[in-house]
Amino acid sequence: MVMDDKQLRRFKRRPLLVYDGLCFFCCRCVSFVRRFISAKLYFEPYQSLKGVFDDDTEADFRRNLHIFTEDFKVYKGAAAVFYVISLADNYLKFLWYLYQKFSLFRFASEKFYEIVSRNRRIISRLYKRHSETSYFYVSRLFLQLLGLVYFVAFLSLLLEIKGLYGASGILPFDMLFKWYRFHFGAYNFLEIPSLFWFINSNTFLLLVCWVSLCLSLMLFLGFLPLFSSFFLWVFYLSFVSAGQVFLRFQWDVLLLEVGFLALFLAPFRLSLFSKYHIKPSRVLIFLFQFLLFRVVFCSGLVKLFSGDSSWLDFSALNYHFITQPLPTFFSWFFAYLPEWSLKLLCIFVLFIELLIPWFIFLPGRFKRIAFYFINMLMVGIIISGNYCFFNFLIMAMTLFLLEERHIIFLYRFLRIDLITYKPHFIFQVYWKKLLFLSFFLSFFLASFVLDFQRFVPFISTLSVPFQHIAKRFYLINSYGLFSVMTKNRYELDIQATFDGVHWQSYIFNYKPNTVYDFPSFVIPFQPRLDWQMWFAALGEYDHTPWMSYFVMALFQQRRDVLSLLNLPQDPFLTRPPLAIRILRYRYTFSDWNKLKDGLFWDKKFHDIYLEAVMPVK
Repeated sequence: MVMDDKQLRRFKRRPLLVYDGLCFFCCRCVSFVRRFISAKLYFEPYQSLKGVFDDDTEADFRRNLHIFTEDFKVYKGAAAVFYVISLADNYLKFLWYLYQKFSLFRFASEKFYEIVSRNRRIISRLYKRHSETSYFYVSRLFLQLLGLVYFVAFLSLLLEIKGLYGASGILPFDMLFKWYRFHFGAYNFLEIPSLFWFINSNTFLLLVCWVSLCLSLMLFLGFLPLFSSFFLWVFYLSFVSAGQVFLRFQWDVLLLEVGFLALFLAPFRLSLFSKYHIKPSRVLIFLFQFLLFRVVFCSGLVKLFSGDSSWLDFSALNYHFITQPLPTFFSWFFAYLPEWSLKLLCIFVLFIELLIPWFIFLPGRFKRIAFYFINMLMVGIIISGNYCFFNFLIMAMTLFLLEERHIIFLYRFLRIDLITYKPHFIFQVYWKKLLFLSFFLSFFLASFVLDFQRFVPFISTLSVPFQHIAKRFYLINSYGLFSVMTKNRYELDIQATFDGVHWQSYIFNYKPNTVYDFPSFVIPFQPRLDWQMWFAALGEYDHTPWMSYFVMALFQQRRDVLSLLNLPQDPFLTRPPLAIRILRYRYTFSDWNKLKDGLFWDKKFHDIYLEAVMPVK
C-alpha cells in the first residue's frame, strides 16, 4: 500500500480517487465523474500528494488510476474504473460485478486499460481538439443564416403566390382541397400536412407569407429563435405539402429537413444573444453533418448509377452550362472553354461529390478541407447557374465543419459579448437522454435507408416503422441532382392571336424569350413558373397536366396569372385571345461574333408543342 493508515484518516469518510493531474484526458474524465458522484469521492491529483507517498511509486500513479477506500483497500487501473462506476446510481453497476466474478472479463479490461494508458497523449490531443469544438457559436450563426434563407424562400413565394395558388391561380389550393374532401370525405391531414385545409383565401396566403417574412427577420436577429423556427417550418411545410409541381424541388424539401433539425438546435430563450445558453447536442451536430454528407455524396452517386455515359466519359459539362434551366451570363464563357478543361472540371466535380464528403466524419483538419472544397463547388454553381437558395443553404450547413475558433473572431469583430455556457438539464437525466438518442437514431436510420436504398440492393428491402409519416412531413428525403444530363435545350413559345391572323408571344420574366435575351442573376430568388417551363419543354403537353390549367388561365385573362409574365397592356390585358398555340424551339449559345452584335442565343424550330386551340365555351 502506498499510503499509511495515519495519512488516510482524513479520507476515512469516503474513498479517495488519485489521478494524473498533468494528463488532459484524465482531468476530463475526472471532471465528468464529478458531475455524478462528487459527494461519494475525494479527488486529488497525485502531484499534490507527493509528500505522502514514496517516490518509487510515482511511475505507477502516472500509469494507473488509484482508489483508496474507507477500509484501506486499494484498487488501480481497470479495477479503479469499475469501482467508480459502481458508486454511480445507474444501470452500469453490473460491470463491477463482472470484473470481480469473471476472470476473462477482468483480463480483457486490464489489457484495454493498458492500451488506453499507453496512448493517453494521443487520445488527449484528439479529445482536446474535439472538446474545444462546442459548436455553440457555429450553431448561433447557422440559425441566423437559416433565417435569411427562410426570408428569401418566403419572399419568392410572396411574389408569385396569387398567380400560382390563389383563387384564380394556375393550381388553386381551394381546388386541391375540395378534390381531397370530395374523394376522402374528411380532412386528411396526414396525407397533406397543411394549414390551408382550413383557410386558403388570397388574403390568408399573403398573410402567411408576410408573417413568415417577419419571423425570418426575427430568427436572423436572434429574437425568440425557437418560436420563429417552429412557425417558419410549419408555414413552409404547409406550402410545400400542397404546392404540387411548383414546390417539389430538392431545395424545398432540404429546407424542411434542415428546418426540422433546427428546431432542436434553437434554444428556448428570448434571444440568441442572451448571456447564458445551452450547448448544442453533439448527436444533433452529427445529424447536420450527415445530412450535408447525404446531399453532396448522393449528388455524385446518382450520376454514377444513372447509366448516363456523359458522366462516365467526363463530357457532361459540355452540355450542362447551356441546358440548365436558368443559366447566367457567365454560363456562355464556361460553355466555350476547351473540351479538355471541361473534362477536368467534370472530374473535379465528381471528386468533390464522391470523395470529399467522407472527410466530414474525420478529425478537424479534414473537416476544414471538406468545408473549403464544398464551398468552392457551391460558389462555382452560383456563378454559372441560378439555383435560388439551394447553394446558400448548403454553404450554411458547412458551418458545422468548422470549429468555434473559426467563428468567434466574427463576433469579436462585431463587438458581441462572448457567452457563458449553461448545460441543459435534459442530458443529466438518463431516461430523457436515452429517449433523445433513440429518436435521433431512428431519424438517422430512416434517412440512411431512404437515401441509399436507390443504390444498394439489400437496403432497398429495409424499412423503418415511421418512414412513411416522416416522408409525408418531409423529415427525410432523397437527394441528387442532374443524374441524367440533358443534351439539348428546348424552350416553349406560347403564342396567342387576337385577330385570327397575327400571333404574338407571351413574354416571361427570366427564361429566354428571344435570341436577344441576356440571362441575368436571379439568385437567391426562384421564379417557379419559369423553372417549370423548362421542365415542360423536355416533355409533352399531354404529360404536363398543369400546362392545361395555365393555358386555361390565359384564355380567361386571370390577372393574377398574367402578373407572373412581362406583358404589354395591349392587347394581352385588354381582350381575351381567340386562340393559343405553343411552339417548341431548340436553343444554343451563339458564337462570339453574334454575341458582340447582341445575340446571346441561336434558336431553331423543333416542333409544335400544342396545336392552336380555342377557348371552351
